[in-house]
Amino acid sequence: MTLTPSKYEVQLVYECPSCSIEHYATVDETRFPGGVLCYCGKKIKFKAIYGTKITLKTKEGEKKENVKKEVDNRLLEDIISALCNTGYKKSEAKKKAIEAINIYDNVEDCINYCFK
Repeated sequence: MTLTPSKYEVQLVYECPSCSIEHYATVDETRFPGGVLCYCGKKIKFKAIYGTKITLKTKEGEKKENVKKEVDNRLLEDIISALCNTGYKKSEAKKKAIEAINIYDNVEDCINYCFK
């Protein structure tokens, strides 16, 4: 039996401009508005990352799976949930969310698009 990944995790590496120590952050952690405090005492703010695209390849170089679809499903669920909480029926919310995802790649922009 050959398994394929069920999920993925991306860690970004940032280097402190003062002491060159590396800091690891997930895509979600880059959105912390206050940043982080380096070991040297310097406050560091990360540039926010709102989307990633990862392509998995076999040893032969053949593309197996585009993992971005997984991210889109989570994004879709978040938008549908937000729209349902504001009064949309689930079927309407799903249609609006799919339409928005075809244009934008983050929750905030998609929701703003749905309310225009």
